[in-house]
Amino acid sequence: MKNNPITHDTPFPPDASAGANNAYYLHHCAAIERGPAYAACLSRLHDIAGGRSNERTSECEKTLREGRCVAAGMREQEQLAGQALYYFPRLNKPFLPVSVAGDFGVLITNHTDPALIPAQPKPFGVRASAPSRPTAPARTLDDHLTTATTSGFAEALSAAVAEAADTPAPAPAQTQAWPMMPKPAPTPAPAPKVVTAGPPPKPARPPMLPGETPLQYARRLAAQST
Repeated sequence: MKNNPITHDTPFPPDASAGANNAYYLHHCAAIERGPAYAACLSRLHDIAGGRSNERTSECEKTLREGRCVAAGMREQEQLAGQALYYFPRLNKPFLPVSVAGDFGVLITNHTDPALIPAQPKPFGVRASAPSRPTAPARTLDDHLTTATTSGFAEALSAAVAEAADTPAPAPAQTQAWPMMPKPAPTPAPAPKVVTAGPPPKPARPPMLPGETPLQYARRLAAQST
């Protein structure tokens, strides 16, 4: 089955086909025996061209060498045309509702019947507002005097004064009052330390005299203390 290109009102660059927003799927691939996403095929071809071969690209390399890679031919067509030919923009709700598909998880792709694709809802949060009534600009004193006739000059002057009196004055801008921070209480000075006088030091004992016995030394000290 042939992979048909998709036309857009505004052409997209060829790089758009390799983006994650592309929901275009091939009908069949000889390497993996199923219909892969075209963006995934371009990712594998990009890795092969850059020398980043891995387990994911092993089958693709063989098919590419044998000239049976369908995605490689589709990429050449886009490069020659200068635009994305196999690009199907992914919708905001990429799955069909259960009421239409009868099962959950049916992905909307280029293979989906256009009659089954629901219309896109309006962006969330956008409300249609009623058109505002235009307000007439305020007339100045010169406007009143210009439109007034000679006989109605007093009426025009009175109307201008009355209109100026009815115009409310702009409210003064409110300034935010910052809260007053309480001053910290002064720290009391430490009380002076009271130094108490202790008992007078005891006088040093006189040394023993040469040849003096301890008993004689004790008697001499007792005699000196009396």
